[in-house]
Amino acid sequence: MTKQEAIDLFGGKNQLIEALGCTRQMIFQWNNQLSPAQADRVIGAYMRVSEERDSRVTTLLRSYTGKPVKVK
Repeated sequence: MTKQEAIDLFGGKNQLIEALGCTRQMIFQWNNQLSPAQADRVIGAYMRVSEERDSRVTTLLRSYTGKPVKVK
Protein backbone atom coordinates (compact mmCIF):
# COMPACT_ATOMS: atom_id res chain seq x y z
CA MET A 1 0.00 0.00 0.00
CA THR A 2 1.26 3.46 -0.82
CA LYS A 3 0.90 6.54 1.33
CA GLN A 4 -1.43 8.05 -1.26
CA GLU A 5 -3.64 4.94 -1.29
CA ALA A 6 -3.97 5.23 2.51
CA ILE A 7 -4.89 8.92 2.24
CA ASP A 8 -7.38 8.23 -0.56
CA LEU A 9 -8.98 5.39 1.39
CA PHE A 10 -9.95 7.85 4.14
CA GLY A 11 -10.76 10.72 1.81
CA GLY A 12 -7.91 12.95 2.90
CA LYS A 13 -4.95 13.42 5.22
CA ASN A 14 -6.98 14.89 8.06
CA GLN A 15 -9.37 11.93 8.11
CA LEU A 16 -6.44 9.49 8.05
CA ILE A 17 -4.71 11.32 10.90
CA GLU A 18 -7.89 11.34 12.96
CA ALA A 19 -8.59 7.64 12.37
CA LEU A 20 -5.05 6.63 13.28
CA GLY A 21 -4.81 9.02 16.20
CA CYS A 22 -1.45 10.25 15.02
CA THR A 23 0.21 13.49 14.01
CA ARG A 24 0.74 15.10 10.63
CA GLN A 25 4.46 14.67 11.12
CA MET A 26 4.05 10.92 11.45
CA ILE A 27 2.26 10.69 8.10
CA PHE A 28 4.81 13.04 6.54
CA GLN A 29 7.65 10.75 7.66
CA TRP A 30 6.17 7.64 6.05
CA ASN A 31 7.92 6.35 2.95
CA ASN A 32 5.82 6.32 -0.20
CA GLN A 33 5.50 2.53 0.11
CA LEU A 34 4.14 1.68 3.56
CA SER A 35 5.64 -1.11 5.62
CA PRO A 36 3.41 -4.11 6.31
CA ALA A 37 2.89 -2.87 9.89
CA GLN A 38 1.82 0.59 8.68
CA ALA A 39 -0.51 -0.89 6.06
CA ASP A 40 -2.04 -3.19 8.69
CA ARG A 41 -2.67 -0.19 10.95
CA VAL A 42 -4.32 1.74 8.11
CA ILE A 43 -6.54 -1.20 7.11
CA GLY A 44 -7.47 -1.89 10.71
CA ALA A 45 -8.38 1.75 11.31
CA TYR A 46 -10.46 1.86 8.14
CA MET A 47 -12.37 -1.25 9.08
CA ARG A 48 -12.97 0.14 12.56
CA VAL A 49 -14.28 3.55 11.47
CA SER A 50 -16.00 2.57 8.25
CA GLU A 51 -19.73 2.15 8.66
CA GLU A 52 -19.88 0.03 5.56
CA ARG A 53 -17.05 -2.14 4.34
CA ASP A 54 -17.26 -1.40 0.66
CA SER A 55 -15.51 -2.82 -2.36
CA ARG A 56 -12.52 -0.51 -1.79
CA VAL A 57 -11.53 -2.60 1.23
CA THR A 58 -11.87 -5.87 -0.67
CA THR A 59 -9.85 -4.51 -3.58
CA LEU A 60 -7.21 -3.06 -1.27
CA LEU A 61 -6.84 -6.26 0.73
CA ARG A 62 -6.68 -8.36 -2.43
CA SER A 63 -3.86 -6.20 -3.82
CA TYR A 64 -2.09 -6.24 -0.45
CA THR A 65 -2.30 -10.00 0.16
CA GLY A 66 -2.41 -11.26 -3.41
CA LYS A 67 -5.36 -13.49 -2.44
CA PRO A 68 -9.13 -13.23 -2.76
CA VAL A 69 -10.56 -11.77 0.44
CA LYS A 70 -14.07 -11.83 1.88
CA VAL A 71 -14.98 -8.92 4.12
CA LYS A 72 -17.88 -9.57 6.49
